[in-house]
Amino acid sequence: MRMKPLFLGLAAAAAIVGGPAHAADAAGQANIQMVKQFLADVRVASAGPNSTANVRTVVERYMSPDYVQHAAGFPPGREGYIQVMSKGPPPGMQVGPSPGASPPAPKDLYFFADGDFVIWVAQIPSPNPSDAAAAEKLHFNMFKIVDGKLKEHWDSD
Repeated sequence: MRMKPLFLGLAAAAAIVGGPAHAADAAGQANIQMVKQFLADVRVASAGPNSTANVRTVVERYMSPDYVQHAAGFPPGREGYIQVMSKGPPPGMQVGPSPGASPPAPKDLYFFADGDFVIWVAQIPSPNPSDAAAAEKLHFNMFKIVDGKLKEHWDSD
């Protein structure tokens, strides 16, 4: 399924919404909070020592055993996610600036929920701040939540 048209529509919605999170109901708000906590936990786990064990703990807490990863650059499933994140956060997921880590942490701009879906919009600083054209980019992610767990993930790359 091609998700680019959806992400373009979400970009327009992100420009209109007047706050960092929007959900039509309490279940959507709970899903947003779960995604926010997952992001915080996985960023810390992947940046610290013993990252494989730490990332595995976070992933097993938040992801369904049959998690589906639609994002380029990640092998399939939970194990693929653990494999990538255990090597340290990929670009756009860092906790903060550190030697050799590029780019720095994303700025989480918006979270939207609609039913089982949560859309996360982040601004990712460029690793080269002197390049004005590439200074920042918006990154869109969508998670499907089933039974309180992350079941699927798509992104704008």
